[in-house]
Amino acid sequence: MSLSEKINAVLLKFGAKPIQLSQKDPTADEIIAFSKLLADDQDQILFLKEVLQVLTEHYSEDREEIGVISSQLGFIEVNVGNYLAGKQCLLNAIETFSAFKEKHVKVRLAEALTRLGVVYIFLDDHKKAQEVLDKALPIAQKHWNSEDIHAAETLFCLGVAFGDLGYHEKQKELMEQALPAIESHYGPDHIEYAMKLASLAAAYVFLEKHGQAKELLETALPVVEKQFGKEGPEIAEAMVNFGVVYGALKNYDKEIELLEKALSYFENSFGEEHVKVSVTLTNLAFSYGSKGDHVKEKSILEKVLHLNENIYGPQHSEVSKTLVNLGVVCGTLGYHDQKKDMLEKALIIQENNFGPETLESAETLVCLASAYRDLNDHYTEIKLLEKAVALLEKHYGANHIQVAEAKISLGLAYGCVEDYNKQSDVLNSSISMVIAHYGPSHSLVDLANEALKSSKRQTNSDKICCCVS
Repeated sequence: MSLSEKINAVLLKFGAKPIQLSQKDPTADEIIAFSKLLADDQDQILFLKEVLQVLTEHYSEDREEIGVISSQLGFIEVNVGNYLAGKQCLLNAIETFSAFKEKHVKVRLAEALTRLGVVYIFLDDHKKAQEVLDKALPIAQKHWNSEDIHAAETLFCLGVAFGDLGYHEKQKELMEQALPAIESHYGPDHIEYAMKLASLAAAYVFLEKHGQAKELLETALPVVEKQFGKEGPEIAEAMVNFGVVYGALKNYDKEIELLEKALSYFENSFGEEHVKVSVTLTNLAFSYGSKGDHVKEKSILEKVLHLNENIYGPQHSEVSKTLVNLGVVCGTLGYHDQKKDMLEKALIIQENNFGPETLESAETLVCLASAYRDLNDHYTEIKLLEKAVALLEKHYGANHIQVAEAKISLGLAYGCVEDYNKQSDVLNSSISMVIAHYGPSHSLVDLANEALKSSKRQTNSDKICCCVS
């Protein structure tokens, strides 16, 4: 049986139309195109797993095609939240690609490394993510070819990944380098080009180039809206991305409008219990929160929690993320006991899945400490913040703004239990970093200065009392 016949047999199992048989074996890119005929991500995963088995059995040696399918399988696994499964697929792809010297395979290697970097970002291992992306970048740049769309898209995705790590200037530079090749390949009115413009707009927002971001959105949005409902789910996904960027520009009504359009499409296409529904609802909740409607935000996040527990299972990392989001909004509404309970559940899930020393756990500890602060349990607040500061320093180093912010909170907590010497030491060690990052008029600087004045008065008072006695 030929490879085409074997692939057809797998396609038929999933109810897709068979491919037209030819004497040549189908390429990996053709097989991926076949997989996209299956709209549901889980069906795509099952299809690609079977195809991977077929390819492994069909070829007697490692082939580029096996790596390409492994990379795509990893990409989709990550999209649906199966981060560890996706990571393993990508590691397999990288091992396969590393055995080849051809230029086009090196571009595939850079793509797989980029995708692996994104997995490490999702797993909150930013050190490992940067290490992998730093390997991908010189490969992508060495084999850059403005006429190779795959090279252009890989470079663009690298920009997105560096942006996720906070390197927004590098994000912008890589995107701008790749964008002309993407426009040349697809044309200015193509949906793929429009979606790339939305991603670049997000980079401009982070760099506070709001005018340029708005200009890109106004150019690209009509292209997306024209295609909405005519093509597959990627159009609705683009609506979500556009909405989030509009939200970053503080146009929350436009953000909600686009998110609700996308949500309707996903619910009608996939049913209410689907990953894309959950992600869109989460963004919608945030947009209502940004408008100040925290009751609506809480209501939507409660629905998301129920969805994610059904989709992923109650102990999945995506459930922990929703618990954190819900806990924060509960605190905003004054439900401090609910906030504490949500965050404690989230922390247990995080530590069970990834261990107790992740960046995600550190950030949850800071939030949980604030819940205990609001419940006037400052000794527990201090215990949690001390652990959080140690973890943040481990991940970021001592001279990072998140470390400084956590230490300001810790210093204020020491003051609440009248440990003014520790308060003074911690605040003095971190206030200069906050000033350098935010400027001298920031609210955190004011809080720290007021606390330092108070601790100085208390310390002087204690000394006077000692002399009198």
